[in-house]
Amino acid sequence: MIYSLLHKHDLDITHEDTITSTIIGTLLHLPDQLLWKILREACHTGSVLPKNPGELRAYEFWPKWDAYGTLNTNYVEPDVFLRFSEVDLIIEAKRSDDGGQYHEEWERELVGYENEYGSSKVPVILISIGGNGSNTTSETLRINRHGRTVVKCSWVGLYEALAAEQEKLSGSNRRVVESLMLSCDQLGIRSYQWLDARPWVADFEIEIPGDYRNLVFRR
Repeated sequence: MIYSLLHKHDLDITHEDTITSTIIGTLLHLPDQLLWKILREACHTGSVLPKNPGELRAYEFWPKWDAYGTLNTNYVEPDVFLRFSEVDLIIEAKRSDDGGQYHEEWERELVGYENEYGSSKVPVILISIGGNGSNTTSETLRINRHGRTVVKCSWVGLYEALAAEQEKLSGSNRRVVESLMLSCDQLGIRSYQWLDARPWVADFEIEIPGDYRNLVFRR
């Protein structure tokens, strides 16, 4: 939460800035490749992301970029900006997975990026975390004659990527991931599966009588 306290003076866990600070800020404690792997696997179409982003050279929460060419008056402010040696990554996060993301905001942030950094020689990707609803397909936006990729990610998808990685890790990396999963739980981010998706369900024979109140589970 340190970044939301530092930049926004906000520690309210119901606010998206606190969630962004808590989750992304803790992810930054992981090695660069592991951080990228988790983000890549959390995205709905993560295969469009490069496998190797290179070294994480700089990061910034809520940078204020030049708003020239946008409808913003003062500045453009994405939630997080990560500069890897092989890719620049913009993160725009929303409080929940239901809705709130929109094209105009992505376009403003990508224009603001070009105002600050010009025509970058590395790919520039925007990941929208939360707020995408059922819209899970990656998109390409035309910004000043450049094609910029927007990849969708859900908070639940990020939680599932963490859970999948946890069992493979040990030492400090495992502790960081466990801390992230605990943070997700406290922030109301959890993974829910349909009953028939759980592997242990195959061990049961389910009888559904006429009166559903007498439902019987039998091994």
